[in-house]
Amino acid sequence: MNAMASDNAYERARAYVAGLVPDCTWTDGYVCVAPAQDRFLDREAPARMVPGSILRAWDTCHRDFLAIEDLTEAQKDLRHYRIGFTEDDDHYIVLFSGLLLPYMDPEGNPDGVVNAVFGRSVQYRVSKQDLVIRQRLYLP
Repeated sequence: MNAMASDNAYERARAYVAGLVPDCTWTDGYVCVAPAQDRFLDREAPARMVPGSILRAWDTCHRDFLAIEDLTEAQKDLRHYRIGFTEDDDHYIVLFSGLLLPYMDPEGNPDGVVNAVFGRSVQYRVSKQDLVIRQRLYLP
């Protein structure tokens, strides 16, 4: 019975997210984030500077992400993700981090988050040498 109630809450959260207007930058729980313009150098701002060399891996990863067959077109929409960039000695690392779905209260209003995402979180490791994806990890 709990699994059924849990599935129902998940479906209500997905339905809520599917009905949201696309003119907002979302964070977990699909809360609209106020834009922070021209604050790149402020370490507390949500905008961050990314070394340009890391972005060389973006196109490869994004094309691969869009080709994942078991994701719907809606689940591939980047508004459902935060994108992270980092690197190690040999690889650029790109993370598509799915936003956590909102918890929907019994009246149908969002109230917090649940440990589930609309799409799928995926981490890529791309060779710095030839820009080939060396590893794709599907994260919980």
